[in-house]
Amino acid sequence: MGKIYGLTEEAYTPSPLLQWVTPGSRVLELGAAMGYMTRYMKEELDCRVTGVEISAEMARHAALYAEQMVVGNLDTDPWFETIEGPFDYVVMGDVLEHLRNPRKTLEKAVSLLKPGGFILSSVPNISHNAVVMSLLKGEFPYQSFGLLDDTHVHFFTRKSMFELFNSCGLLSVAEESNLMRPDATELKQYYAFRFLAAFMVRRPDAHVYQFINKWQLSDGGPVVHQKSEGIRLGWGSAIRALMDDMNEYLGVKLGTGGSLTKIFRKKVSE
Repeated sequence: MGKIYGLTEEAYTPSPLLQWVTPGSRVLELGAAMGYMTRYMKEELDCRVTGVEISAEMARHAALYAEQMVVGNLDTDPWFETIEGPFDYVVMGDVLEHLRNPRKTLEKAVSLLKPGGFILSSVPNISHNAVVMSLLKGEFPYQSFGLLDDTHVHFFTRKSMFELFNSCGLLSVAEESNLMRPDATELKQYYAFRFLAAFMVRRPDAHVYQFINKWQLSDGGPVVHQKSEGIRLGWGSAIRALMDDMNEYLGVKLGTGGSLTKIFRKKVSE
């Protein structure tokens, strides 16, 4: 049985993935979870959604907003046989890292696309500096969510993610990365007083928490080699990131529970 995420009702901010979904489309959502995206696509975009979810309890919630909801394991169950395509979009939000054979699932998703259809994916970045700094300390701290979610069985960098999608004949045609400083992640890592901080902060994809991409089949055959350089902070942004990081670090050390700025604001207001 899969992990149960967010069974309580809560405010939902639409995933950046959904900015690329055209209203009135037919959508296959792999890993529907509680159906937050399912509901948005149905109620706000007037889409017809088919979903697949490993957790029967979560699928029951998501099914309220879907034309069809299949309970199944994407790796091992015959979910593919119960779904009738084609679809305008296949949405895979934070799914591939949970699969033992992500390529097999991706190939099935491709086969269910309409000509000219798109696959929309979000994938956590294992090369985020929060993970790199943990490794430098000899740690690989699994968490209940996030970059090192304890249910992740595959880890992706930008390069390995592009290799996977390109090998299935898919080209990235749009991207919107989710950026986050290491101290703002669940791993709570700080640049403060690190000798290599100035170098690390400007690594490509150092602050990319999540790769968010729109993919379309290439006309160039089954294997393509798409170049993607990664996101590198400019010097101005890097310096601001280091200063903000130090502000947070000192604030935590001084017991404010957050940024050092909170101390001064509190004193001024007293």
